[in-house]
Amino acid sequence: MDQKTVQKTELIISRTTIQAILEAQEGFCITIYLPTHQVGPDTEQNPIRLQNLLRDAESQLRSRGLRKPEAAALLEPGRKLVQDQEFWEHQHAGLALFLSDTAFQFYCLPLSFEERVSVGERFYCKPLLPLLSGDGLFYVLALSQQTRHLYECSRYSVRELVLEGIPHNLKQTLPNEDHEEQLQFHTGAPNADNRRAAMFHGQGAGDNDTTERIVQYFQQVEAGVFEVLKDQHAPLLLAAVDHYHYLFHEINRYPHLMKEGITKNAEELSPDEIQEQAWPLVHPLFEQAIIAAKARYQDLVGTGQTSNQISDIALAAVHGRLDVLFVIASAEEWGVVDLVHNTVEISQNKEAESQELLDFSAIHTLTKGGSIYALSQEDMPEDCTAAAIFRY
Repeated sequence: MDQKTVQKTELIISRTTIQAILEAQEGFCITIYLPTHQVGPDTEQNPIRLQNLLRDAESQLRSRGLRKPEAAALLEPGRKLVQDQEFWEHQHAGLALFLSDTAFQFYCLPLSFEERVSVGERFYCKPLLPLLSGDGLFYVLALSQQTRHLYECSRYSVRELVLEGIPHNLKQTLPNEDHEEQLQFHTGAPNADNRRAAMFHGQGAGDNDTTERIVQYFQQVEAGVFEVLKDQHAPLLLAAVDHYHYLFHEINRYPHLMKEGITKNAEELSPDEIQEQAWPLVHPLFEQAIIAAKARYQDLVGTGQTSNQISDIALAAVHGRLDVLFVIASAEEWGVVDLVHNTVEISQNKEAESQELLDFSAIHTLTKGGSIYALSQEDMPEDCTAAAIFRY
C-alpha cells in the first residue's frame, strides 16, 4: 500500500481544510478524536490514549474483514505518532487524526473532543463544526513601517500566513515608475486626466515624500494580501496606528475589510494579543449572521423552504439544495441513505450500513457552498437536532 503522509499541525480548520480531508477518502477511512492535555503530569496519558484508540480502530477494521497485517499497515502512521516524543510536547486542547489508504492527516486544535473512533467509507468531520460555525474565521493585517504580518484567526487561535514577494518593511520599498503609477491610480480623487492623485496632507504621517513612500509600501502589502484573500469572504481587520488605517483603506480592494480595527502600534503586539483584541470587534458580525439566519428560517417556516426532518435534510444536502444548516454538533442521527431510490431510512441505533446523518448533511452542505451553524439545543431555531433552509 502506497501511503501518502500529509502531516498537519494547524490550529485553524476551514472549508478548504475539510475539502482536503475529504479528498483523501479512499478505501477504509479511520477518524480518531481525543482530548489532549497541554501541561502537567496528565500529558503522559496523551500517547497512551491514542494507542488505545488505535487498538479500537484495528478491532473495527478486523470486524469489517481486513486481515491483521493490512490493518496494521493502515494504522502504522498513527502508531509512529504515538512514539514521537517531540510531537507530544506541543499539544493543544484536542487532536484529530484521519487515516486512509492514501493519506494520514492530523490536526492539533484548540477544541477539546470526546474520545471517538470511526471506521467507514468516509471520514467523520462533525466534531470539527464548532470551529467552522458561522464561518468564524477572520484575518488581521498587522502593519507598521517596520513589519507586516497577515494572521488567520478564529475565536480560539491564530496563525501567520505567508505573504510572498512583498517587502517586509518600509526600508525594502524602492520607488519606481510602476509604483508611482499605481500610487496615482489608487489614491485620491480622479483629476482631469482621469487619474487619481496622491493625498498626503492631514494624515499625520510626516512630509509628502515620506508619506508617498509609506503609501507605496502599503500598496505592495495590499497586493500581497489581496492575492491571498481574493477568494475569501471572511472579515479582515487592520492593526496599525490610527493614521495608517486611513491610508490603507484608501488603497484596499478586499471587500470585507472592516471599518473598525486595532489602533495600536503593530510592533508592540504579539500574535496572541492581536487575536485577543480582534475577536471582540469581529464577534458581533458572526452573531449577527446567526441571528439573521434564524430570523430568516422563522420567516420561511410553512413555505416549503425549510425543514426540521433529518431525512429530508440529508437528501437535500447531498443534492446541493441546502442554503443554511443549523445542527447540534453533539447529537447523532443514524440512517441509511439510498441515492438510487432517493430515500432515507432512519435507524434507531448505529447499524452496519447506516450513516450518521447529521455529519452526512453537514459535510455535503459545506462542500456544496452552504452555510452551517453548530449550535446548542437551546440556540436552535426549533426543538430538533437539525433544521435547514432550502435553496429551492
